[in-house]
Amino acid sequence: MTNAFHSTVKYALRALPLDEFTTYIPPGMLSKEVLEAAFEAYCQTLHQARVFIDKEFEEICAESLIGDKLQTIDVMCAEQGYDGHHGNHGSHGEGGAGGVHGMGSAQAGPKLARAATLGAKKEALEHLRAIKRDVDERNGELEGSLEERKAEARALQAKGVGELGARLDGVGKSVLAWEKRGGIAGPSLGR
Repeated sequence: MTNAFHSTVKYALRALPLDEFTTYIPPGMLSKEVLEAAFEAYCQTLHQARVFIDKEFEEICAESLIGDKLQTIDVMCAEQGYDGHHGNHGSHGEGGAGGVHGMGSAQAGPKLARAATLGAKKEALEHLRAIKRDVDERNGELEGSLEERKAEARALQAKGVGELGARLDGVGKSVLAWEKRGGIAGPSLGR
């Protein structure tokens, strides 16, 4: 994918041939030496624009982690036998032309390394998914346990309030009996 971007930029910013370039300058306006210097400056400007765009592309990829995504896409393409060249689709078999196994050794090494990296990333992702399933299951168990404990606490609270109310009832009767017998000197509690 990176190669496709660079090829597109190179194609879009290719210089015109000198004879076509001269058609944009009125005849006789510039000497042959000045015209050639202007054409050379034109070619250098286009080249520098390509270099700048390529550099910006690399920086954008680095900042937004697009490089990893492009690498993953390249690996997926390699797994399907596409090596990035026009019309070079191979079979998945060992000897398939253009496939990972059928590539020249210069291309096969990096593609196999990318495929191995992708495989490792897939394994790590599956391991993380298994951990998440375990954590989710444990969270569900803990949520259920929490609800049970809350119910037990509410039951204990209700029982405690009922017992306390019954005891206070008994205390209230005792206080009234005490007052009837003469109770404590001073202001009456219940009157």
